[in-house]
Amino acid sequence: RPIVQCPRDFVYVGRVSEQKMLHRLIEGYALGPKTSKLQIFGGADNLGIPNMGKSSQDYWNQLEKLTHDLGLTSHIKFHGQVERKELYGTHLCKDHIFISVSVHSDENFGMAAISSLAQGAQAVLSDWGGHRDLARLFPEQVELVPVYYGENGPFLKADGIANGLEAAAK
Repeated sequence: RPIVQCPRDFVYVGRVSEQKMLHRLIEGYALGPKTSKLQIFGGADNLGIPNMGKSSQDYWNQLEKLTHDLGLTSHIKFHGQVERKELYGTHLCKDHIFISVSVHSDENFGMAAISSLAQGAQAVLSDWGGHRDLARLFPEQVELVPVYYGENGPFLKADGIANGLEAAAK
């Protein structure tokens, strides 16, 4: 009898902020097969991108609208802020693929990312800041997504994220 491998959910844990590039994550997710769900945990910070002088434009609603417009409402779940005990005891204890495609100027270390990697999970991370250190520490588990630079600052491309998600899901 063949062994059937169940798809692992893609999981983001962190602030819901433009700097975290969740809009680009959703666009990248839309490009791939929908065999895994995308679970987003965290509350909106409404900070915008302070280093670039950009104020928040109701990012949470923008993400929900993008999810709806791409026909992904049955594939993406926004959990909002979840108590740490529930997050680690219920959601992150399951086999999952951790995702952080952030280009936050101070992205140096993430507790959820290191916790997921330490328990053996795969991760898709932006090639940015402390994520590079995690890729060196966990080379078999981390897929780095290239970061590009434009006149409006650093950014990721949706197809690069899609490629990272696909590679991590194998």
